[in-house]
Amino acid sequence: EYPGGGVGPAGLARESKSARLTHGDRVIGDALTLEALETAPRLRRKKPKAPFRSIAYRKQLLADKKKAAESRSPWRHKYDFSKDMV
Repeated sequence: EYPGGGVGPAGLARESKSARLTHGDRVIGDALTLEALETAPRLRRKKPKAPFRSIAYRKQLLADKKKAAESRSPWRHKYDFSKDMV
C-alpha cells in the first residue's frame, strides 16, 4: 500500500522458472473462462418427470387427456340438409 491508501504491486514470490513460463497460460485460461461465462448460452433443463402414481403424475395424465380431447375433432358431425336442396 502507498501512504495515500493506493494499491501497488504485490511482493515478488520465489517461483521456479517453469512456473514463471506457464504464468501466461494460466492467465489466458482464466480470461477465456470469464469470457465464456458471459457469452455462452444458458442451457434449459428439462422439467423433471413426476414419479409414477404420484399426485403430480395423475394431474399430468389428466392435463394430457384434456389436451388430446380438445385437439381431436368430434366424431359425430351434424349433417347440413340445406346443401342437398339444389
